[in-house]
Amino acid sequence: MGPGMQLQAKDAGPLQNLLNRRNQSFLAHGTSPARKEDVEQLLEIYEKILNDLLGAIRMAERQSASCYVRL
Repeated sequence: MGPGMQLQAKDAGPLQNLLNRRNQSFLAHGTSPARKEDVEQLLEIYEKILNDLLGAIRMAERQSASCYVRL
């Protein structure tokens, strides 16, 4: 089992809860505002998954080459 699958199994509960809240928000399909705490937690989980899959060095290179939308 690869690192992404281990992380997915371990964090399935919190990740699924956050995704459900995001889906109920304006960011996806819903009509509620997204909570800042939920968005920050999702970003932390995504970063951990990407670091595990891509490695910290490749992730740092991608971050420095990326553009981010600020709301």
